[in-house]
Amino acid sequence: MSLSACAPAHPAVVSREPNHLDVFITGNNGHVYTSAWTEGMEWNGLGGWFDIGGVFPAGAPVSAVSRAPDHLDLFVIGNDGRVYTSAWTEGMGWNGLGGWFDIGGVFPVGAPVSVVSRAPNHLDLFVTGNDGRVYTSAWTEGGQWTGLNGWFNIGGVFPVGTPVSAVSRAPNHLDLFVIGNDGHVYTSAWTEGMEWNGLRGWFDIGGVFPAANPTPAVARHSKQLDVFVLGNDGHVYTSAWTDGGQWTGLNGWFNIGGVFAPYAPALATYSLTLETVEINNTRSRDDDTDYASFTVAVGTAPPQTRIDSMGDVDNGTYRLGLNFIVPVPRYSPLVMNYQVVNAGHKSEAEVDALLTKIADQLAASGAQAAASAVGSGIGAIAGAAIGTGVVPVLGTALGALAGWIVAEIGGVLFADCDGPVASEQVPFAPTQIWQETRGGAALRRRTHHPGVDSASGCGSNSDYYVTWSVSAVAAH
Repeated sequence: MSLSACAPAHPAVVSREPNHLDVFITGNNGHVYTSAWTEGMEWNGLGGWFDIGGVFPAGAPVSAVSRAPDHLDLFVIGNDGRVYTSAWTEGMGWNGLGGWFDIGGVFPVGAPVSVVSRAPNHLDLFVTGNDGRVYTSAWTEGGQWTGLNGWFNIGGVFPVGTPVSAVSRAPNHLDLFVIGNDGHVYTSAWTEGMEWNGLRGWFDIGGVFPAANPTPAVARHSKQLDVFVLGNDGHVYTSAWTDGGQWTGLNGWFNIGGVFAPYAPALATYSLTLETVEINNTRSRDDDTDYASFTVAVGTAPPQTRIDSMGDVDNGTYRLGLNFIVPVPRYSPLVMNYQVVNAGHKSEAEVDALLTKIADQLAASGAQAAASAVGSGIGAIAGAAIGTGVVPVLGTALGALAGWIVAEIGGVLFADCDGPVASEQVPFAPTQIWQETRGGAALRRRTHHPGVDSASGCGSNSDYYVTWSVSAVAAH
């Protein structure tokens, strides 16, 4: 099993002239990298991809557009949900090397930004927001991005962060495509001098596809559009429109074959369980009086914590069965943590309150780390957020956190031989939990927690094992 805490990366490609290609991808360190090919030469990335800066979620989608043969523009949603851009002009290089430019908005981290250039001096961007509505921002040469004053809501109610496909079949016209919550494909159009017709309701052009899948669209001339979607069966389907006619998909989208892997679902449900605590050696000379907390946080939602008073325990295996059933949107990170403490000198209510405080602080730090999804850097982010050292991405955090836990609540909770005996936090980057549990496999781990030093007279240090599991819940 591997928990890399990195979202899957997908390259963006653009051709700014017939004999040239540029490719872009966000790396594991959150920087954007590029490689280029010119006819008659090999890919320059074979000698090392060029780092063009930025600090984004690992694998964050990059959108690229060429509005002139000597110019490129890139767009990425940052860790703060804002949209950032960097531009390249021949002979000048990438301006993002000096810091990517913030062009506003607050959108789901990890969501794609769709970009289209309908004229050399104009760009339009589209994103599905946290409320499921589609938002747009525009730039015209000589002016600033309109989204700096607030991105414009052009309607719709779609899965949060769902990809929007945008195409311009004429300099004064735009068409958008999105898959809705019902699996149908919807479209909205804009013509210069008129408002978006989706403000009065996006037009349903049929199909039954996985919600939030991409809908690539292309205009091969000003009176023709073609749209493509990956279906529930792994086949690719297409629908076409010709000026003066209706969408062919209204009579059934055409299957053009293939058997391909699915995208992560727009919303999936998972079962997370803190299964057992095994004690090889107690912290106290005789029995420990243990409490176990289990906490789960999804995206920016408040953490949920459940606590089991295990009572007086000696060496042996104890089944907890603390469980959460949680829905997780495609672009949301998930964090879980657990703490086991020996605390025999306070009431159950006092222990519950203090354990919840600790769990919530840890979950908040983990959510920030998982959203950033920068691989091994997650531990440093989580540690910095709670004012301690690096918190392991996977495995016992007892050594890293015991001192912090004692400092936070030790004076009111721990006495004599009391103290923390197990601690672990696991951050899942967006879509990572889906990858780890695809095909019905349960993700299960048994973590060893060698004890930290206990007070004199308490016997030898504690030695605990904790088993947890995560599995997907089938949709009904």
